[in-house]
Amino acid sequence: TNKALKSKGNVIHFRRNITTALITSSLLFACGGSSSDDNGDNGVITPTSMNISGAASKGLILGANVNAYLINDDGTKADTPIGTTTTDNADGSYKLELGSDYNDKAFIIEITAADGSQMKCDLSVCLAGDDAEAEITFGELYTLPDNFKLSAASSGSGDISINITPLTNIAAALTLDKVANGAKPTDATTAANAQVGNLLGLNSDVTKLSIVDLTDATAIKAASSEALNANLKAAAIVEAALKDSPAGTSLEGALTSFVSQYVNQSGVAQTEGAGVNTPSISLEEIAAAAQALTDKVTTLEGISAEDSNIASVKTSLQTQKDEAAAGSTQASQGDVPDDIGAEGLVATKAFVQQVSTFNVATDLDAANTFNTEIELATDLASSDLAASSEALSLAASAIAEAVSVNNEKPTSTYTYQGIITVAISTSGDTVTYTVEQPLDVRDDAGVATTTTVKLVAVVNEFSDTIVDTETGDWDNGTWSSKGDASINIALSGTVSTNSIKMAINDGSKVIAALSVDEEGRESQTTSWSEEDSGLLKVTGVDAALTVTIAQVASTEVTDPISFEGKLALAAELLSMQYNEKNQYESSQNGEDYTDQGSETISVDGLTASLSGKFSNSAKSLEASVALAVSGFKETCSWNNESSNTPATDFTSSHSYDCSLPDETADKYASASISVRFNFDVDGIKDDVALVADIERTGLESGVASIDLTYGGKLLDFDFNTNDIVEVVGVTDTTTTIKGTLTNHNGVILTVTNVEVDYETGSDKADTSVTTGVISVEGEQFATVSDNGIVTFSDGTFVSL
Repeated sequence: TNKALKSKGNVIHFRRNITTALITSSLLFACGGSSSDDNGDNGVITPTSMNISGAASKGLILGANVNAYLINDDGTKADTPIGTTTTDNADGSYKLELGSDYNDKAFIIEITAADGSQMKCDLSVCLAGDDAEAEITFGELYTLPDNFKLSAASSGSGDISINITPLTNIAAALTLDKVANGAKPTDATTAANAQVGNLLGLNSDVTKLSIVDLTDATAIKAASSEALNANLKAAAIVEAALKDSPAGTSLEGALTSFVSQYVNQSGVAQTEGAGVNTPSISLEEIAAAAQALTDKVTTLEGISAEDSNIASVKTSLQTQKDEAAAGSTQASQGDVPDDIGAEGLVATKAFVQQVSTFNVATDLDAANTFNTEIELATDLASSDLAASSEALSLAASAIAEAVSVNNEKPTSTYTYQGIITVAISTSGDTVTYTVEQPLDVRDDAGVATTTTVKLVAVVNEFSDTIVDTETGDWDNGTWSSKGDASINIALSGTVSTNSIKMAINDGSKVIAALSVDEEGRESQTTSWSEEDSGLLKVTGVDAALTVTIAQVASTEVTDPISFEGKLALAAELLSMQYNEKNQYESSQNGEDYTDQGSETISVDGLTASLSGKFSNSAKSLEASVALAVSGFKETCSWNNESSNTPATDFTSSHSYDCSLPDETADKYASASISVRFNFDVDGIKDDVALVADIERTGLESGVASIDLTYGGKLLDFDFNTNDIVEVVGVTDTTTTIKGTLTNHNGVILTVTNVEVDYETGSDKADTSVTTGVISVEGEQFATVSDNGIVTFSDGTFVSL
């Protein structure tokens, strides 16, 4: 009996079409006018002192000097500080109080070394040493060098929060450069802080990003996915810069080098190009370094890949890396929205105009361009593609088993399950395994699709300590298989049907290790029976395939769609524990057959990604998708019985049930998915980038975030299934759903949809009412009625 690892997706059960419904109701805007265009505020402002608070991290900086300086109009900082304090010795926090004279002036805050000041290392290695004792690594404290400096630039009044990180250090340098080139200091701080955030895909002014101690498990567990992602990127910039710097370069030197690259060399490219390595750092390298630091974080006690925020960050970083790898080698400093820095009522009206403009553009475009691009992907994902993928998996399994057999006793052919023939040839030290034949693959409904397989594998490395033993004979015997094996093979070839051709291109590889512990027994007297049980573990999975998938032209397909890109799969553990019993009895009264058993599938640390270009002669779509699953365990059991007697002829019964036995409200599998692609909208001059992240946060709950960015502007839609409240009454059910839409200036539209569903047969009609509130920093500036009227706090309104 063939034992094959199977996995079933764990689905976040969102209410049907909820995301689409909320986005649609959030983008309520068509066209309209207003009763006034007054954006003013005639209130009197009483001068107050400016209170600045925050934290300093590269990682946490403890007991260091904090000095604030005004920014001069020539792009230099003033000589005399306007405020001085120190960072806390426990958490790196600080507080500064400045007089009212400094309200609305641009200033720069510098963190420098003091006697006894320390930094907690959040990199793989912060300070290289000749031996392990001298080296400072992840989680360790070390004394700040005398030349250490970390900065942030900002402006404002009242109570301000400014967190100081490598990201703000970059933005501060850009601020001074902008001012030196003629920009107004306050405008420069606002633009630079947004620009660095835009470049790195962060939905915020970089001074407002929360500080997370990447070396502390409690802080990691409490952090949101967004905050964790931002802090990993801040650390990853230095990690990547150190990796590409000459031996002996200090952490401070690496950060200074990156700042110089960003400010003086026009920014950061998405990629350096395949096989290219220069001293410049790319977004691809930053994402890769952030992935490596995520792995460091999961080594902390109490943190694992099963944590929902960790899983979400891993998928997000994977799609970011894939997208960057396929991107431009042209450096960029990021985009700045034309209305950046707007506040209060002005920001609210700009937000409404932004959403209205975007919605009108998509209406005029009728989303035809977007839909056509998406159809490139959906049309290619056919049943034939599924059959081809299954045939590829079967052929690869046949080759893996043939490698094991040939390693024990060289042979020229091997037949897998009596169906797939593997040809084996040797040239020098190179052994090649080839499958070339048609395969019929059946779907769940039993419908067969004929595929043609030509798959070639060359073994790079192989080891096998699996020992097979047998006792007794066919009438009464036992068997066991125990040991370990590992394989590293290069794959190439094609799998095709009448409508799809999939090519595995040169350079593709599969690496994995297998642990086997199986046993069984067989007996045959007047009846035949077999009992098997075992545990199969696959670890260290690393599959990296370069693939081309193309539709075959036909009378129905006149403009074939193709995909060219990369498919990657990695897993810490895929395991299957099974028990199975087969029994067959034959007598003069007929024949009876029983197949009973169960299997438990476990998945830990699984990540899968697909990135590349979908295209035909008219359109193209660059897309990247990543999935992460960990802590997943599913148990399935079956009972199949059949009987064939002279009295009843043939009868049969079948049952197959699956459950998630270990999942509770406090312990559940983590699952997340991230999708990224760019598309065009008529009426929007810049490409629109869409990023969708979905994260499982509970047994039956999850969060979704959909970001649309263009020209530095942002529309971020967030939805949490915990915000669905259902109240069941005597004659009706009321469901309240909430979601938020936020832009780059922090303006938030909170949308509430209330649906009342009456029982079948009621004389009352079901109702659905959608309303909204628009606020900035907790203060409400507008309301949105169900009929699409936005009423601003100054009494003006627009019909939407």
